[in-house]
Amino acid sequence: MNEILIEIKNLSFSFDKYIVLDNINLTIFKNELIAIIGPNGGGKTTLLKLILGLYKPLSGTIVKKDKLKFGYLPQKSNYIDFPISVKDFILLARYRGLFKKSEPMDNKKLFEILNLLNIENLAKKRLKNLSGGELQKVLLARALVNDPSIVILDEPTSFIDFKAQSEFYDLLEILQKKMSIIFVSHDLGVLSKKIKRIICLNRRINFDGNLDKNMEKIMNRMYGFELNIIDHKDHKIL
Repeated sequence: MNEILIEIKNLSFSFDKYIVLDNINLTIFKNELIAIIGPNGGGKTTLLKLILGLYKPLSGTIVKKDKLKFGYLPQKSNYIDFPISVKDFILLARYRGLFKKSEPMDNKKLFEILNLLNIENLAKKRLKNLSGGELQKVLLARALVNDPSIVILDEPTSFIDFKAQSEFYDLLEILQKKMSIIFVSHDLGVLSKKIKRIICLNRRINFDGNLDKNMEKIMNRMYGFELNIIDHKDHKIL
């Protein structure tokens, strides 16, 4: 039986009197790769922040396995002009306190992650000199450097090209062997081929499972208008 890491029961949340999430029931297992899709304002980012403990539920419960460690890549990043090298930026995630230097284990873990993501060549570069795809990998490295049980990514492919997106999803499949991954995305074409569990969220969970022949109808109903899924498998990357 798969190990349960997080169990969400009858979860609701509101901002003032506006209901953002209504009666959410969701179980997250070890080594799962889960994509959350849905319209803007449907509660996707809010759900992630509730799981992280950044918000408190209006009602319902979120039960987490003891000693879970989270990695988080937020939707928007303000790091691009931060005057720091990639190496030092990632090591900040293992910060041990004022006047405390990084330990050999910190550097060992850093280069292990850089090697895993194939970005060792970026270690000495400045953040402001990175491309969109490079920056996303560096932000992912920062989320991974503390060995999380679950990594949460909010629209990690929003500002990168299709080739970089495809590489990013391939990387997530590799990381899934070591941790659970929950991420928000709008790229339905890629998701339909690469991700086995997709959650369609628009205040409530409209669908949770594998893509099937009824999926377009489900998502059309969720988004409120006719939606076509584009298959990228025959598209050429120039």
